[in-house]
Amino acid sequence: MKRKGSIGGNPNPVQTPEFLAKQFPPAPDVPPTVKLGEPICVAVPLPIDAEIRRLKNRSIWLRRVIIEAAQRELMGNAPQAGLEDAKPGLDDPILGTTTKPGAAEVKPKRRVRKPKEA
Repeated sequence: MKRKGSIGGNPNPVQTPEFLAKQFPPAPDVPPTVKLGEPICVAVPLPIDAEIRRLKNRSIWLRRVIIEAAQRELMGNAPQAGLEDAKPGLDDPILGTTTKPGAAEVKPKRRVRKPKEA
């Protein structure tokens, strides 16, 4: 990194009001004292995607839903209400999701490289 005033560097760096206006504002639903991690991106089936994109504040909704699910399923902070009575067949081995407590973890298939033809 070049130092201020060195040859080829900008001797007077300035962030213009236009540049600052294009920056994303902080998340309105998160207190300033809470540090956020890197964004998480996932693809969902098209019908679900369409419904989520119709939401006005989808980032706030997605953050709340992900936090609640993580606390319930990963951190054990809330009971898994209703999951014991879930209908069979709701497990999705392709997505790696389970609806039953204590269900076996689905491991991805190991890919084997094809031998080169001579």
